[in-house]
Amino acid sequence: MTEVEFLNLNAQILEAAGAVTATSLTLIFGYLAGLYFFLGRAPRTIRILGFAFMTIALAWSWAGQVGIVQIVESAFGRADIAISEGATYVYLTNDRLSFWINWMSNAHVVMNVVFIFIWLSFLYATFFYNWRRHDLPQSRG
Repeated sequence: MTEVEFLNLNAQILEAAGAVTATSLTLIFGYLAGLYFFLGRAPRTIRILGFAFMTIALAWSWAGQVGIVQIVESAFGRADIAISEGATYVYLTNDRLSFWINWMSNAHVVMNVVFIFIWLSFLYATFFYNWRRHDLPQSRG
């Protein structure tokens, strides 16, 4: 893998990660707004349906993040093979490469914990939190 190929792959990975992250944040904040304005006072069947769709979308977003992490680990693995074979055209040294592989593994664990925390928070907010106490008083005009 040449340096140009590696940098091109790096740019593609960053672009994909940005798109998946933006989609995830849109999904999360959209569901929070929906909970506050609509789902908090909706019948239980509507809440179940909304939570099921949100779970599917969140799982799809999580799968996208996992796919990006696997692509990155694969690219770094190929770079590691090139370095171990004595190639001089990959700009990463073994120390720097092992740092990035460890960082990506740790980021993967943190990402899983965050997605589980978000899902559990939505579970609590959808079915157990009392949204009715936040009702605004009706105007008398």
